[in-house]
Formats: sequence, C-alpha cells, structure tokens
Amino acid sequence: MKQFRKILLVLDPEAQRQPALERAAGLARQHGASLHVLTVLEDLPLELKMLLSAPHPGELRENIEQQRLALRQQGLDRLLENPSLAGVQRHLLLGPPEQVIPQIAEREGIELIVMGTVARTGIPGLLIGNTAERILDGVACDVLTIKPEGFITPVTLI
Repeated sequence: MKQFRKILLVLDPEAQRQPALERAAGLARQHGASLHVLTVLEDLPLELKMLLSAPHPGELRENIEQQRLALRQQGLDRLLENPSLAGVQRHLLLGPPEQVIPQIAEREGIELIVMGTVARTGIPGLLIGNTAERILDGVACDVLTIKPEGFITPVTLI
C-alpha cells in the first residue's frame, strides 16, 4: 500500500463537506501524514468588479476582499476547531482554484489531494468533479475525490 507523508484537503467551509474532512483526517492518521487544509477564495464576481471600476474603487475593493477573507477564515476555523485537528496546517489563498491548488501542492510537497465534490447535473464534473478535473494536468500527485452523501450517479451500464 502506498504511504503518503503529506495530504492536502481542499475544502470550502461554506459547503461544509464533512465526509471529505473526515476521510482526509482519517487518511492522515492512518499514514502518519501531515494534513494541510486549503481554502481557495476566488476573485470577485465580474458584476462586482464592474461596480468597483468607478473612480477611486481601490479602498472599497480592498475592504471587500478583507471581509471575504475574514469570513472564509472564520468558516475554516469553525470546521477545524475539533482538538483532533490541532496540528493541521491551514492555507487560505485568493485566486482561481485550478491555479492555486497545483501551486500549493508543489510548494508543500503534497503527495495526495483530497477534494469534496458538489453534486451538479450535466456532463461536466460527472465523474470526479469540475475543479478536480481542471487540476489533474497541473499536479504531480494522487487526487481522491469524495462525492456528497446520497450522491447517485446518473451513469448506467448498457
């Protein structure tokens, strides 16, 4: 069985993907690995960027970004307040997930990325999830995706 020394859990505190957190923490204990938890905050939505394009928007944009990061940090802290997760290394980064995840994985020497997926309909993300599919070519480690509880695949055998 392959041993992992560094595991990265990509987590959205707002989605509260407990199964992915539990699985990653369990794998870290089983392998004696360090657990890193990454939360990625994407850039402002285009509509908000347009509103902030008025003269002197810099300070307002900075305040909005600070508030978004603070709220995301609070959510992450709530999810990781369990004493058994005390040694978890936390990363809160701003940017597109398909760029940020491979960068942190390479920088930290991650050997396994664990990601929860969102149950969406349609073909994109059907098998492993949209973000996971977008990072596969950019990482040099294993990726484990966890579907939400109750997920039923629309794929049928012929």
